[in-house]
Parts: sequence; C-alpha cells; structure tokens
Amino acid sequence: MRKFLDLIIGIALITCLLVLVSLAVPIDYPGHFNFDESIELTRVHLLKRGYIFYQEVWSDHPLGLPRTFDFFSNFIEINLPSSRRIVLFISTINIFVFYTILRLNCDRIAATTATLILI
Repeated sequence: MRKFLDLIIGIALITCLLVLVSLAVPIDYPGHFNFDESIELTRVHLLKRGYIFYQEVWSDHPLGLPRTFDFFSNFIEINLPSSRRIVLFISTINIFVFYTILRLNCDRIAATTATLILI
C-alpha cells in the first residue's frame, strides 16, 4: 500500500510540474527563444550529418543533451517545440527520481515538500 501511495504522490508531483510549465512557458511559440536551445539544436544537426564532436565541432558542454535529441530524432522530427517537450519529459523523470531517492531516505512528507520546493 505504501509503494502505491508513493507512486500516486509521484504522479501527482509530475502532473503539478506539467501543469505549471504548460501555464508558464509557451512551448509551441517559436518567438520565445533561448540561445542555448539553438546551440543544442545546431549540435544535433551536425551530429546527424556525421561531424565528430570535440574534433570537428567545438563544444564546452557534455554530449548528454545532443545525444538524447539524436536518439529521439529517430522517432520524431527535431525542431524547437519537440526539443522543448523532450527536455520537459527528461525533467519530469528527474523530478520523479529525486522524489523516489528522498522517499527512500526520508519520510513521505519531507520528500513531497522538498520536491514541491524544487518544482
């Protein structure tokens, strides 16, 4: 019963995050643009064309996000709104993992409060 309750709380926290982000951030609006998004999307397109990172393309960030976008580009077309959705999907997974780790080390109320503060 406790694991089921933890799962329900985790899903509620994820839903809370998705609702807050959908209200606050214009995901489909291309006019709201961040320079980091353009850099990461450019790196993904260079990776798709066969360029080698750290030899042909300079990068001061780890390759986690471009590789993730590259993986998802096999299934969907990578553009600005889809990349924002992928980042939101990864963020929700990270928040659920954060809640689960705290739940293992703390009680349910402390884990929920800390996760809500993080959101």
